[in-house]
Amino acid sequence: MLFDQKDFLRASVGNDEKWWRTCHAYFFCGTPFGTEAGSEPYRTPDKAKAKQLLAEAGYKGEKITLMGPADIQFINAYTMVTAENLKKIGMNVDLVIADWGSI
Repeated sequence: MLFDQKDFLRASVGNDEKWWRTCHAYFFCGTPFGTEAGSEPYRTPDKAKAKQLLAEAGYKGEKITLMGPADIQFINAYTMVTAENLKKIGMNVDLVIADWGSI
């Protein structure tokens, strides 16, 4: 409910959609197990719903640590997108960026 796959793809690959496409399969699209069946409710982000579900789960502002690598660009991009989205729904994010070997 929280994430838009396009945000991750744009952050890691760029805005030109000729280099990527969205896929809502658990396994890679185009592979024998790459079905998108059942993914319909999760294809469109709903930050308000994500915040509601977080509250219903009992989250009360506890600090969470999110670790990401400084030296692997695409994973670093994913980490930044994740951190910003978590903060938008009120999570207390302790972002730790270090080299991949330390993580």
